[in-house]
Order: sequence, then C-alpha cells, then structure tokens
Amino acid sequence: MTMFHVKSDYSKKIRLIAGILVMLMALSFAGCDLFPTEEETLEPPLVKPQSVTYTTVPVERGDVVVQRKGNGSFVSISQYNLAFTERGGYLKEIYVVPGDKVTEGQLLAELDTDALLHDIEIQELNVERAELNYKRAKNNVDYTKDEKRLSEIDLEIQKIHLRDLYEELNKSRIYSPIDGVVNYLSTATRGDYVSARSTVVSVVDPTKVYFAFSTDDYFDFKIGAEVKIIVKKKEYVGRVIMTPSDAPVDGSAITKNAVLFEVEGLPDTITIGTSGSFELVTAKSEDCIVVAKNMVTKSSGDYYVYVLVDGIKTERQIEIGLVGGTGYEVLNGLEEGELLIQ
Repeated sequence: MTMFHVKSDYSKKIRLIAGILVMLMALSFAGCDLFPTEEETLEPPLVKPQSVTYTTVPVERGDVVVQRKGNGSFVSISQYNLAFTERGGYLKEIYVVPGDKVTEGQLLAELDTDALLHDIEIQELNVERAELNYKRAKNNVDYTKDEKRLSEIDLEIQKIHLRDLYEELNKSRIYSPIDGVVNYLSTATRGDYVSARSTVVSVVDPTKVYFAFSTDDYFDFKIGAEVKIIVKKKEYVGRVIMTPSDAPVDGSAITKNAVLFEVEGLPDTITIGTSGSFELVTAKSEDCIVVAKNMVTKSSGDYYVYVLVDGIKTERQIEIGLVGGTGYEVLNGLEEGELLIQ
C-alpha cells in the first residue's frame, strides 16, 4: 500500500512538469505575436530654409560738414566800470537804476560830503573877500606896488584852495563818461561804506552791440571766420572779431571770457541782452564717401560696417575722417555703389 501511493504522487509531479514544459515551448513559438510590433522609423521631411532678406542702402558720395554750435547774447564791449577811484567813504546816494539812459557828465553816485560842502561854502566866501581886497588895492593909488602884489597873491592862494576842495568833491562823485545805458549797480545802499576802486555803477554804449559766446574752449574760432547768427528765428551774417586770447590786457570781463562776433544788418529791436544762437563751420570735406552714423559700429577704437557681398552679410573695417553732425567721412574701406546693410 505504501509503495503504490508514493509512485502515484511521483507520476503526478512528472506529468505536471511535462505540462509546464509544453506550455513554455508553445509560448516560445508564439512569443513574437504576444509583443507589439515595432513601427518602422520614418526619415524626417526635407524643409527648404527660408532666404534672409536685408535692408540695404548704396554707398554714396556727399559732403561732411563739422560745425560748432552754441548760445549767447548781445553785449556792448564799450563798458565803463565806474568807482570812487581816489578815496572810499560812506555812500550818500546812487541816482540811477539798471536800464536808465544817461548822458555824458551826468552825476550817477556820490559819497557823503556834507563836511566838505561846508568847507567849500566857506572857501567860496574867502575867495570873494580876496577878490574884493585885490580890486581895492589895485584901484587905490595909496597902495604900494608890493601891497597890490600881496593882495593878488592872497587871491590866487584862496582860489587854489577852493579848487583843491572841488577836486576832493569830485573824487567823492561818479559821473558818466559817455551817453549810454546803466547795466550794473552795486548792492551798497545809503550809509554803507564803499571802498576805493570798488565798482559802483557800470555804463555801456548801446549804439554798437556784439554777439558774445562765453567759453573756455575757443580754439576753433579764427579771427574773420564767418558765422551764422540766429536771433528770433531770423538769420544774420556774423564774423569772429575777438577771442579771449586776442582780448586786451585791460579789457572788460566780457572780452576776457567770451568769443565776440560782429553781426551785419541788425535791426534796432536787437539790443543789449537779446539772446540767440550761432553755427560755425570748422571743417568741411566735399564729394567724399559718406556713411550715416547709425550704420557704423565702434569697437576698441576701430569702426565697422556691414556690407552685402554676394548675398552674404559681411563685416568690414573702415577708416574714418571727418565726423559731421549725422555722418562720417570714409577714407578707406568702402567703394561707391556697394550695398550697406542697415
């Protein structure tokens, strides 16, 4: 009994293993059908690249103009800075204001001279007395020649003393040296102490005005150079007549710090203080290769443009000459008719 049962179990195991082997073999034959079929790799479609289109302009010839521009105003170089040159003192009065028209010899300002005026009044009486004494001695037969001479000497002494007092008075007053216009006043007021040689009033000659451009960089300006002056939207012809390097040593502050232009055909409405602008051509190159500034690049001090050569964008170095307001003069690197890429 026991032996039969063991054999029976063994036979079942053999059959089970055999069945599994049969199944594995079947699967191996059908394996290709159990996995998804791999799709065939397709070649990418051929795409024709788009052509590049450039905006170009032909290289042309023209003129390059270098200009100096600026703003200024009309001034008079006939300016007199007036002061109490001989003595200082306390200010009595300034009799004018800026813009006043004055005449030659007009009293403009004076120091306090009340004590001096009192002395002058007394001395005028002394002169009058000496004149009376001299007349009496001259016409009196009882006077000797020496007595008559002494009275004459006394009269001369009194006149000299009076003249000296008037000179002192004039040193305490400022008079206009010309027919002109007041363009400056000191800020000193009545009672303030004013030092000798300190400018109190300035007077200018308004009959001849010049256009002035204040600058430290004046080496582009040559005496006689023609310049365009624009005032109130109208153009006038001007010429350089003075630069700071040409100004006289004893000239005014204006001449020492500005370029002056003489302007032709000015109307009477243009006076001292009227503002305007100028344009001066400092260099010019005619009939040269010209390239607009916005088409040029600069790198490490060198200049480059892009040129279309056989349909290809090509960088090219160029040599620059004059630099105008909007364009460059090209000395080398480009030929007329070549196409520049913008």
